[in-house]
Amino acid sequence: MKKYLLLCLLHIIGYATWAQRISPTQEAIATVAQLSPKTNLIPKSHIKQGGHLAKEDSIFRPLQQNSIIPMGVSGTIMSDLNSDEKFTYVHTEGYDKNIKNIWQNDFKIESKYDYIGEQTDSLFHYVLFNRFLPKNKVFLLRTSIRTGLQEKIEGTLPEGIKMFTFRIVNEDCFIACKYKERPVVMIFHVKDGTFKVLPNLLDRNAQFLSLYADKESFTTILKQYKGGALLIKKYSKEGNLLSNYIIPNNKKQFNEAKTVRIGEKLMVIGTYTKGLSFRVRGLYAACLDENFSPEKVKYTEFSEFKGILNKKQQAPPYAIVHQLKPLNNGIMCVFDFFEAAISNQEYTGKIKYQYSMICKLDQEANFVWNSVIDLDGFTNFIFTQRLRTQTSSKIDILESNVKPAMQFLINKNRIMGACQMGNVIYTNLLDSETGEVVAKGVYEELGNEQITGFLPWFDENFLVWGRERRNLLARPTLYMRKIKVVEKI
Repeated sequence: MKKYLLLCLLHIIGYATWAQRISPTQEAIATVAQLSPKTNLIPKSHIKQGGHLAKEDSIFRPLQQNSIIPMGVSGTIMSDLNSDEKFTYVHTEGYDKNIKNIWQNDFKIESKYDYIGEQTDSLFHYVLFNRFLPKNKVFLLRTSIRTGLQEKIEGTLPEGIKMFTFRIVNEDCFIACKYKERPVVMIFHVKDGTFKVLPNLLDRNAQFLSLYADKESFTTILKQYKGGALLIKKYSKEGNLLSNYIIPNNKKQFNEAKTVRIGEKLMVIGTYTKGLSFRVRGLYAACLDENFSPEKVKYTEFSEFKGILNKKQQAPPYAIVHQLKPLNNGIMCVFDFFEAAISNQEYTGKIKYQYSMICKLDQEANFVWNSVIDLDGFTNFIFTQRLRTQTSSKIDILESNVKPAMQFLINKNRIMGACQMGNVIYTNLLDSETGEVVAKGVYEELGNEQITGFLPWFDENFLVWGRERRNLLARPTLYMRKIKVVEKI
């Protein structure tokens, strides 16, 4: 009898615990565990959506591509892409800055298209598709951020052109392509769907690293296959060469090239290795103005940064720069450092984060300060995705699509960094003048919600989203939440 009563008691306790997890109270959702008395994270405007009720019982088609794009004070764009052998489906939703749904759109394309990428500006959200066979078709879907009105622009490309990335400025879409193993730039006119392949612009024996475009011109950055030098070419919209720069390798291997504009200056920043090793040795930075010369390129060994190398390390692990933003008459650069899983001297596609580094460079690319944030919570290797620029079957560490471990937001004299580990978001608050970490905080989802992503939004706010099951039999639904990082005095 006693054993029976004990089993009943344990059953009741277990059921109560389970019920609490699938029906969290608002107090549980707002629970904040503080690591420092100076920080707090406040969840705001919690909203859940899972489609219309009429579709709830329909067959669930796995998403091929899902994107949530914060648009600052303009709100948020969410787009889902599905496709089968006959159709391509695009579902798009718009939300204001309070995460209130203001419009929804469904669009169907009468064929299966490959997804190239997405881009937004202050007015529109763009999605670019390509169908290589039987005819090389391009399809651009443009959606108004404010109203949700959609416009499709179609065109036919020359046979043999393969697209990698694109930039849209006003009515011109600059597309980095490869034509018969030769890198070229194509201008696709959004207004009428016509295109122009700019002839004889780029070196045959080189690969794209970056494409930048503005209202007056566009700039390409390529890496030579032989020699490894960087080729930086600036052109007018008509394809006339305006300037031509070369950065010799000087016994260095350039891994990447990211661009950011500071006032009237265009800066290029990336990492480099030495010899045959894939391990990064430092960063390079250059200002691409009329006074550019190879001698003005700044190289900074990672051994010069504080907090990266211990006494036993000759070089840091692999690193990729993933975030560049203007900061107090300079640039904020964010690097993720990670270990890569190697098998039979080949990269397996798996990485394990170690730490993130944030540093500041002035407008002349001189190093100002750096701060290192340990990522000890990432204890497992995770798979990375491959980029479209890869043409061989072998996976390259340097061309892997490594998802950023930390995201940063600049607000006045503070830099807010956030890192997701499972259902927990850790934050670090840094002084933008010195890089010093002044406070830390942590936010944890309690209940039946699972965080799947987050991004910087506006002011002190991050946008967090995930999946929720209302019960064990229900299909997961998407929720979005605004989390505000508050510094307590």
